Amino acid sequence: MAKNKALIEPADIGKPIEASIQEGMKDPEYRRNYMLYQVRTAIAAVIRSLRESRDMTQKELADKAGVPQPQIARLESVDDERIPTLEQLVRIFTALDSRAFLEIVPPLQTHAEKREIVLV
Repeated sequence: MAKNKALIEPADIGKPIEASIQEGMKDPEYRRNYMLYQVRTAIAAVIRSLRESRDMTQKELADKAGVPQPQIARLESVDDERIPTLEQLVRIFTALDSRAFLEIVPPLQTHAEKREIVLV
């Protein structure tokens, strides 16, 4: 979330979190930060889960992917605000022997089809 804005405003105390999020989504900056946080969280969880399911350390994954170990630690952390490049994700998911897709979903009111791009 944006560092200059409180996560919980005093007026939001006692409100269901969903209502606060829905209200916040009306603000383009809030919506952008919320979506980036969701992406970072999902990437972190998937990488860590796949790595651990293969009994790999961060160092082993880093070596296999050809990236520095601190990069793996940053990717698994939701505290890092950077979003990995597609090249980084391809290297990591390849090292994890996993396939990755980018799904493009058009707005509901259009008749366009959703699309998938295979990353790995």
